[in-house]
Amino acid sequence: MFNFRPGSRMGVEIGLVKKYMSMFQIYDQYTTPYFGGWVTNIGWRNNYYLKLELSSDFPFRKPSLFVVVPQTLWMIGGIETVNSRGVSHSFHTLTNGPNGCVQICHVRDWDASMTCQKVLLMGVLWCGAYEEYFRTGRDIKDILSDYLYRKGVCYVHH
Repeated sequence: MFNFRPGSRMGVEIGLVKKYMSMFQIYDQYTTPYFGGWVTNIGWRNNYYLKLELSSDFPFRKPSLFVVVPQTLWMIGGIETVNSRGVSHSFHTLTNGPNGCVQICHVRDWDASMTCQKVLLMGVLWCGAYEEYFRTGRDIKDILSDYLYRKGVCYVHH
């Protein structure tokens, strides 16, 4: 059972997301809570709906981050999909989620001090990297590494 009172862990998580990632909201607070929201940018090929699912033992277990819309993420050439790859180092993805949607790899070693806001930020960066993949043909993992090393974040694993 989650505690959503101000000052509780979930209260702090909701506050951080509301303040820094306002395109996301908390849903299903009293059953199976998740953060969901649209990631858009002028000039992008797609708009993305990301869903961050929290397990009942959050924050001690890593939450799962999914690209729900678009359901199918095509690769350059339009024949293969990122979904068909499942776990992919190049695309920075894990085992597909519900209905075959892409699950984004957001951190290698999760610990309870990490926040949903940080995970959602990685999701936004991943969407930007997917868009850049279409412009450059570079692997998403390399694009993310460039983003994060340039910003001094340095937590994309190689």
